[in-house]
Parts: sequence; structure tokens; C-alpha cells
Amino acid sequence: MSCKRLRGWKLEEALGPPRKRGSCKEQSANSNLVTALLSLWAHGHLSAVAIRKLAEAAALDGLNHAELHDIRKAGNFGEYPGNVHRDIMTRFVKDLCVPEPMEIQVTCLDPKSLQKGKEKASIFLPHIMFSKLAALPNFHEIFPLDKVQRFWNDVEKSKDERLEKHPMKTQNWKKMTIPLWVHGDGVEYAARDSLMCWSWGPLMTNFNSVEAKFLLACYPKSCTAPETWNDIMKELTWSFNALVKGIHPTHDSSGKPLKQGSPFYEQKGQPLATGYKAVIWSVQGDAEFFANHLLLPHWCAHLPCMECDCRQSDAKPSKWFKTIEMDKQAFVKVTNSQAAERPPSKHPLFNQVPGLTTKFVRGDSLHILWCHGNYSHLLGSIIHYLIYNDGPGRQKVAPQQRLSLLWEALQKEYKALKTPTRLTNLKLSMFVDQAKPHSAHPCLNCKGSEARHLLLPLLNVCKVLLDEKIWHEAAMLEAMQHMHKLVELFGLADIVPTHAEFNKAMTFAKGFLDNYSWLNDWALEEGKLLFTKCLSSTCFSI
Repeated sequence: MSCKRLRGWKLEEALGPPRKRGSCKEQSANSNLVTALLSLWAHGHLSAVAIRKLAEAAALDGLNHAELHDIRKAGNFGEYPGNVHRDIMTRFVKDLCVPEPMEIQVTCLDPKSLQKGKEKASIFLPHIMFSKLAALPNFHEIFPLDKVQRFWNDVEKSKDERLEKHPMKTQNWKKMTIPLWVHGDGVEYAARDSLMCWSWGPLMTNFNSVEAKFLLACYPKSCTAPETWNDIMKELTWSFNALVKGIHPTHDSSGKPLKQGSPFYEQKGQPLATGYKAVIWSVQGDAEFFANHLLLPHWCAHLPCMECDCRQSDAKPSKWFKTIEMDKQAFVKVTNSQAAERPPSKHPLFNQVPGLTTKFVRGDSLHILWCHGNYSHLLGSIIHYLIYNDGPGRQKVAPQQRLSLLWEALQKEYKALKTPTRLTNLKLSMFVDQAKPHSAHPCLNCKGSEARHLLLPLLNVCKVLLDEKIWHEAAMLEAMQHMHKLVELFGLADIVPTHAEFNKAMTFAKGFLDNYSWLNDWALEEGKLLFTKCLSSTCFSI
């Protein structure tokens, strides 16, 4: 019988005794396979039991590496699956530099009785994490220290008003201050619940976004009381204050001197990372996070914007939040000094972290453009126009047939452009209610990366399907072209755009908004629910 058909101990017997560890030159290096398996396990893609089974299969195929055998024998070679995770942790994660979380008492709700009580919550203090990471040999890759001074020089050249009187500006601040982002969002937790999750990381890094993202705290929404996050933020803002100074604090979050026996006592007053410090330069999230958690103006309020004085009412058209044509706007922007003197939010982040104002809050392109944002409204309306352009009840060709032809044309464009991320399917239900296709404004529902890479293929298809001699179809093409150029510019620009890049971005934005506004006027005249003016961000039009 061929060895290829043997399994288990019979295969090992046929192959002969395994080579001794260290017999190959590769034994001194880390196994690439093991590194990949551990990465998949660490990021939650595979379980510890799964990577053990894969390691065993690789060993039976003849791969011989000490690290591979260490995974293979975890849990007594899989006989006790419950011990596999523990054994892999013991072998590969024993020297992990990540600090233990800090436990604090927070006010919370019993989700069944809705009664308030006190429970423990675990949080990761950013200044402790920063200090621990500074001890790693790849600290300069997580936080690229060689790019820091150039970043601040670019910010200074752009005349960013947020630099004025900022407390980070001490001696050598350009060389020693690392810019950070903070992000908040809800994540999936259970069938009827979700976690509110806060994280942070460097604005510049040599790693990908997942590898350079660090957890601050998370808590189930069903257990969250009004005081829950105040208790958590009290400790986090205290820690961010320490990051701004670059020194381990000498007092606790209540302002009392640290006492002997405190976990922070031994390091008090010492540098966090040999002189380096860090400052929050961007607070990120979606509109729900801004309004419901950062306590910023709600999108349904009379004054819905934290950036300017736009209004829900159209009593003054130039102040109306739907006035998206730049030439017709008279919005007055809020300056950083005004935001510092009169914070539009009572959230601890803006009242307890020195130098941090609501001007540091930045909507991200994922929500403003690609996920139910401006992209989604534009693409949804154009696809709806292509499929239902005969009007309600007057379709000469079945909508599904038209959609199939459009999808076939998009597939050809995807292939020609070698588009990296593609829609796997295009259904009517992704942008319209099939039973009532003309009852609401269409909005394309797909993943952000899919939406981002759909515009150019759709634009090329529309250049064939639409007639530039018809003014509203020409406006559709113009809006798509301006939006494509804008996003392309975002991809090519540095983290701090130059004045030339900024001016180009504003030109492209104006071109998109003007054409989109004309399309909205045309749709209203024709009685069509297309090209809604309820775009995802009023500030996009400023």
C-alpha cells in the first residue's frame, strides 16, 4: 500500500523516525506556517482547537519544526480540547508585553430588573499600554518615530488652528509627540445586545489598522446606565492626561497622591517612553456615536451640526442644512477657541483632557461616503434610474432583466479594471423595496469597500448607457466623475493634505454637490424620489 494512503501512526511508521529538532537550518527561525496559524487564532478567525488540528495535519504530511510540534501536542495532542488554548498561551504568549487590565467599580443596570448596582469593569489604560509597548523592539514600527516631526511640520504649514496654545507644545514637542486617534462604535455581542467599544491607536503606523488598534474599554449596552461610561471615562481621561505629559502620574484619577501599594506607585513621576508622549489628534466614529455617546448635537435637533450654525428650518435658506450648493451657503464655522470656551458637549473627553475640543472630532469616510453615505445615495439613485427610468407602472422591460444586463456589464468592467474588491451580487433589494420601488429614496446597501470600488466600473458603464445631450443624465455623469476624482485624491494625498490638494478636494466636492443639487431639483420637478438632499454629513458641504 502506498504511504500516501496511510494515516495516523501507520504513516509515521512508514515514513520512519522523525528527524531530530534542530537538524535543519530552518529550525533556528520562526515557522512561517506557525506564525500564520497563530495570527489567525489571535484575530479570532480560527479557534485554538482548529489550529492544533491543522498543525497535526501538517506534521503528518512531513513538516518538521519545533514550533509546529508545540502546537500539535497542545491539550495532550488534542485529547483534552479544553486545555488546547491554555497550552498554546503558555508556550507562545508567556512573554506578552500587554499589561493586565485595570478593574474598576462602575454603576450599571441589571438587564432583567433594570435596577442600578455596582459591578466590576475591566479597562486598559492607554498610558500603561504605551509605556509597555515602548519596551518592544518594534515600537518604532507601531509608532513611526521618524515620521512624527514631518507630520507636525505639515500640520503647522496647513495653519491648523488646533495647534494654538495646545499644552503638548513644550520643548522638542515636534520630535517627541505622537499623534493618536480614538474611536468608538457598537459591535456585535449577542442576538439582542451589542457592546459599546472604545479603542485607540497611532495616526501613522507601519502595521495595518487591526494590528495597531488597542482596546480601551467595552460594555454591554443592555447593562449601561447613564453613569456607567462616566465612571470609565474618569479613569481613561486621567490616563490620556498622562500621555499628553509623557510621565507616569503622581496622583490618582481623583486628584489624590498615589499611596504606597498602589499599582502605579513605583513608576510615579517617571517617563512613559524615554521622553516620548502622545496626544489625541482625531476622535472618530459614526453619527450615532457622536450624538448618543459623545453628546454632540443630534442630527434631528434644530441646530444639528457641531461644526457650524446650520439649521433644520428653511426659514433662512442659506442656513438650511439641506443647502448643499457652496455658493448659496452662509454657514458660520465654529473655531477651535470657541469650541474650547463653550464646549457643545459635556462629555468628559472634551472637559478633562487638556487641549482636546470638539474640533478634533472627525467623521470617517466609511460612514460619510461608503456605508449609507453620499456614495450610497448617489449610486442607489443612478442604478434606480437605469432600472426604473420608464416610471411607475410603465416599465417596457422587466426591472430584473435590466438589472441582469447592468450586472453583466459591471462584471466586464471589474475584469478590465482589475478591481480588487467587487460586489458578489447585485439585487433589487439592495437599493429598493421591490414591492414599492418608487416609495422611498434609493440608497445602495453594501459593504464600504464594495461601494468604494463600484463607482469607477459603474461610471464607465453609464458613459455608454447615458446620453450627455440630456442635461440630467450629463449631471449624473458629472457627479460621478467629481466623486471619483475626490476619492482618488484622498487615496493619493498624505495624511496632512497640501494646500494644492485641499483646493483640488474642494473643487471636486463643489462639482459633486452642485450636480447633485441640480439632480435633486430635477427629481422634484419630475415627481421622482431620487437624489435626496439628506446626505450623511452637513460638514461635507462646507
